Amino acid sequence: MVDQHGFGQSDVDKEACAWIAQFDGEEPTAADLEAFREWINRSPRHREAMERLSLLWGEMNVLTELAVPPRPRPRPRLFLPAMLATVAMALVVAIGVLWVSGGAGPGTDLYATAVGEQRTVALPDGSLVQLNTASRVRVNYDDQARALHLLAGEAYFDVRHDASRPFLVHVNGRTVRAVGTAFSVRKGPESIEVLVTDGVVELAERNTGGMLPASGRKLLGTVKRGQRVRLTQQLEPAEAVSDEEVARELAWRDGMLSFAGEPLALVIEEVGRYSDVRIVIEDSALSNMRIGGYFRAGDTAGLLDTLESGFPIDVDRADNGTVRLRSRK
Repeated sequence: MVDQHGFGQSDVDKEACAWIAQFDGEEPTAADLEAFREWINRSPRHREAMERLSLLWGEMNVLTELAVPPRPRPRPRLFLPAMLATVAMALVVAIGVLWVSGGAGPGTDLYATAVGEQRTVALPDGSLVQLNTASRVRVNYDDQARALHLLAGEAYFDVRHDASRPFLVHVNGRTVRAVGTAFSVRKGPESIEVLVTDGVVELAERNTGGMLPASGRKLLGTVKRGQRVRLTQQLEPAEAVSDEEVARELAWRDGMLSFAGEPLALVIEEVGRYSDVRIVIEDSALSNMRIGGYFRAGDTAGLLDTLESGFPIDVDRADNGTVRLRSRK
């Protein structure tokens, strides 16, 4: 699925904002509530917009008016109770992608995926961003630069050439710059990994400048097609990556996970990014067992069945949802 990216608010979003502002400004009357019910029930798009914007602005109490008959009461407190926060988060996961326009500055949009979800976003210039599981990216285009902030997870960028506006991906205090190229960036707690599949990208310390290195950024190095680098406190040497390795590493773009002799511990760690199922390797001897295979991302049950049938591994599925792996005696 490709989401078309557009700046500015839709008419539905503007109407939802007006309703929120009205409820925030004064005590709603019975007529107000009746009009609100009529508006929100007119189209699923109205409810979706209200749920999304109410969550973002912390005004979910507006939605409770749908179920509570109007009666004299004090002005509603404008806060997000814990229960409503949980419901609101569930609504965001159900929607699949969080889109914000206008909340973080002019021309700014935020996209996110749930655990196990991949999503492709088409940007205004024709560039594409493909988000992997549990990922978030903020997009800000202006006349000087195409700036994106990878806030969580992993994304693949297919960049349309535009020499007048560099394409900048900011992550963990570093910047990846491209003009016309394709590459992936994976954000870790204290590191980032960059894999280039086409063209060349520059890596630099981040500042507010637009171009590299003339703006004063500290240029760390360049990465070419078929290379992968990892940045922690410093830039590690670039590693050559074969086409087969690239295909395996980016199999998630097709909703798959590919392994070719990786240790079981690493396989379980990677699988855990796509599922909430907790898998524990109880036998340390299993951790280094080499695993190969091609699995659908998020299909934890299928992976466990394969481990149980194709390897000397016993799979214990506990009632609490935890899965324990042991060597078969």
